[in-house]
Amino acid sequence: MRVAIDVTAAVTQRAGVGRYARELVRSLSALAEGPDLIPFYAAPRAIYPLDCGPPATAIKQGVRSWRFELLVRHLVRLSAHGPWDGAAVYHATDIVFPPVRAMPVVATVHDLSFALFPEFHSRLNGGYLRAVTPIVTRRASLLIADSVSTMRDLVDRTGLPERKIRVVYPGTADAFRLPVDPNEVRRVRQQYSLPGPFILSVGTLEPRKNLARTLRAYGLLRQKLADAPPLALVGGSGWRLDEQALGTAADEASVLRLGYVPDNDLAALYASCSAFVYPSLYEGWGLPVAEALSLGAPTITSTVSSLPEVAGDAAIMVDPQSVEEIAFALERVLTDSELASHLRHDGPIHAAQFSSEQWARATLAVYCEAAGQ
Repeated sequence: MRVAIDVTAAVTQRAGVGRYARELVRSLSALAEGPDLIPFYAAPRAIYPLDCGPPATAIKQGVRSWRFELLVRHLVRLSAHGPWDGAAVYHATDIVFPPVRAMPVVATVHDLSFALFPEFHSRLNGGYLRAVTPIVTRRASLLIADSVSTMRDLVDRTGLPERKIRVVYPGTADAFRLPVDPNEVRRVRQQYSLPGPFILSVGTLEPRKNLARTLRAYGLLRQKLADAPPLALVGGSGWRLDEQALGTAADEASVLRLGYVPDNDLAALYASCSAFVYPSLYEGWGLPVAEALSLGAPTITSTVSSLPEVAGDAAIMVDPQSVEEIAFALERVLTDSELASHLRHDGPIHAAQFSSEQWARATLAVYCEAAGQ
């Protein structure tokens, strides 16, 4: 089966949807009976080369102008030709796609934060998604939702029938699986100046990740535990990051900004942290939680959106609006060695279901269903 797959996000961003598209291509390519992939992207250039699967075909166009062209084409019902011509299925990995004739389209819906939390998006991006999502979700043959939570949000917000949606949990990359080489752990800890215990937080530094409350909770923790380990923040700066507030917290509370960290280094950080904290306000799928659990990190995450699906009973769940709950959970993990050991044991067992092979096979099954095979 020939599958045209949009990898625009993969070559223009490292995290989020970019990571989803990149790892999906890698996972599908690893299947012995996998599809014949036709990757393509619409961008002036590939900022991050696609290092897996067949070479990607470029549509030399700005990402923003391409996305608005797609919306206009849907409004006037004008089909488009491109690298996808002749494929059996078109996979829109970031929801949007052009009108295509005589070809089933599978579109992935990662989350509906633009509708549920418009304040977490720029006016332009949020307005675009609110305009295009009802159109493309109606016209796609099948939809993939990253979680049951996302499927429910999609049904509630668009009125689409559940029978059109398939829930496929994204897999974690092979780099985020035990065991991790102890020598690699020592190298990484030395490289990032983390010789002793540390608390880890991973994710793009933006309001939806609830960084402000994480920092306040860490401040409360240090008031109770004078010897609380430093908090290491992994992730690039996102939209509406309060650099001044973050800088003040870093100066006053031993907060270390590590920036972007390559996967192999990140795996070593997950495997060796004393606690992993991820009290996000909303997630279509909390991939950092799945990665942390896979590597045995004692994990603290939220009771909202998809995060209970990701964490199961293998993490401590907190109200993300409560600074006190986050701080108390951190204190418990750091002071109760039996609890920490229990979490380290249960995490990898629970996360084993989120394998890259399972993800690829489930996605391939959706392709076959859309194509009538």
